[in-house]
Amino acid sequence: MCRILIADNELSLVAELERQLLREGHQVVGSVVSGRQAIEQTEKSQPDLILMEIKLSGDMDGITAAMRIKEAHDIPIIFVTWYGDTRTLGEARWAHPAGFVLKPFQWNQLNAAIEVALSRKKSQWDHPPRPPGWYVNSISGLNRNKEGYAIRLTPTESQVANLIV
Repeated sequence: MCRILIADNELSLVAELERQLLREGHQVVGSVVSGRQAIEQTEKSQPDLILMEIKLSGDMDGITAAMRIKEAHDIPIIFVTWYGDTRTLGEARWAHPAGFVLKPFQWNQLNAAIEVALSRKKSQWDHPPRPPGWYVNSISGLNRNKEGYAIRLTPTESQVANLIV
């Protein structure tokens, strides 16, 4: 079961989403129509996932709301929107969405996006970040001489490795 927040100003779609999500065993922790409400409701209900329209009511769009939510919380956000033009998609990438589903959609498309987003989130929990220096040590371990001893990186090679990390 997943706790989901819906941010969309198309109320008939919101009602259908709520019914479908409940059928799939998810819990809808709220539905809002503006970006500011999405931020407030996220603070209040701490959802596991957010379904967000890009064009919302009020003075804050879904992309801006998603970026602000991402700054404060590690919650996957799936954009569910009518707007799939190149410019909008380019802007939406700045919010690092977990998925992007264009309306009108089939339920299996949205369900698949939800499952992928949740599995990515779960894999982050299963694999904690490596300690500092681990990547650099791994890279230096790839450079071995004929006897099998690791060759140390030069300071410049270390800087480059740290930039890559």
